[in-house]
Amino acid sequence: MKKILLPLLGIALAFSFTGKKDLPPTIAAGVNAKYPDAKIKGWEMVNDRYKIKLVADRNKEVTWFSTDGKWLRTEKRLALTKDLPAAVKLGFRHSGYADWKVDNISEVSSPDEPLRYMLDIDNGTQLDSWHYDAFKKEVLLYFDRNGVITKKTGA
Repeated sequence: MKKILLPLLGIALAFSFTGKKDLPPTIAAGVNAKYPDAKIKGWEMVNDRYKIKLVADRNKEVTWFSTDGKWLRTEKRLALTKDLPAAVKLGFRHSGYADWKVDNISEVSSPDEPLRYMLDIDNGTQLDSWHYDAFKKEVLLYFDRNGVITKKTGA
């Protein structure tokens, strides 16, 4: 039994320790300072920024760092609209998009802007004859803590 379990444990450990050690030292230092207990799930370069997927306090987050290790922003996934602050839920209900489908919700924080909430929504109920969302419109809505739309992109 030990002959089977030990190699399997070694493989599992090898896959679980990716991330911080693979990052350039300046980026790893920035991530360690901002998220000392986070588990990095992966990272990639997007244009001139580091996009890092991690789990911090049992929350899935995507954080962005500049090439010099400066924290730029973090998007924390929220599972359901019930996880939004009451003011944001109310703002969404009165936004004119309340009957649209919410695809993703993120809490967005950055050093340069106040905390905001991003809702990725679509009206994918209009199917063509092939049952494809041919007429689907997608919108990103950004709300401040008070439930006011601060930015809208898309349709």
